[in-house]
Amino acid sequence: MGAAAMKRIPGHIAAVAIALVIIVLGFNGWLTVVSLKKNYVDSVAANYAVVGGDTRRMIEYAVRYGKPLEHFYGMNELLEKTQAFVKELDDVRVIRPDGNILYSLQEKNVNTVIPGKLKIQADSTMNAKGKSYTVVLEGEQYHIFMPIQDREGRFIGSLAMVFDSRVVDEGMSPFIHFTVKVMSGLGIAAALALFFFLRQIQL
Repeated sequence: MGAAAMKRIPGHIAAVAIALVIIVLGFNGWLTVVSLKKNYVDSVAANYAVVGGDTRRMIEYAVRYGKPLEHFYGMNELLEKTQAFVKELDDVRVIRPDGNILYSLQEKNVNTVIPGKLKIQADSTMNAKGKSYTVVLEGEQYHIFMPIQDREGRFIGSLAMVFDSRVVDEGMSPFIHFTVKVMSGLGIAAALALFFFLRQIQL
């Protein structure tokens, strides 16, 4: 009985050890993908913010010289030019501090109010340090908010650029596939090495 139990112990240990190796590698793979996705979203948003920054400066320049944001002739043309530079954008908007959408390339959104979560994030861009924009994922869409200020530096609204999460998913797909392949290979190699090692040791 004792001898039989001794023969079974290595198999049990090997199974537990291999399972732990697979779990650890899987967790590390998940952390890698999450980190890559965050960096990818930041990279995409930074690129879009360069174009959005030019549009925001044009708006602020006009506002500081007396053009009212609420009655801004030519605003839609500005927003259309922004989208022309970034084809992936589904919408470009100008939003008041109270969350009301003043201008939008999607006419149905004009005079509607953005969700509370988005409004809080849009307001937070005024307090962000080191960044002139903030990115928020709401449902299946990312929103990039850039604050608009008047000549006194007061927050009078936000330029918002909206794009679908599929832009990120499609861009991330090659990285995810590569990570899965690498982690799978490492998992199989580690499991085999551990299995043969445990087979050799004497308990």
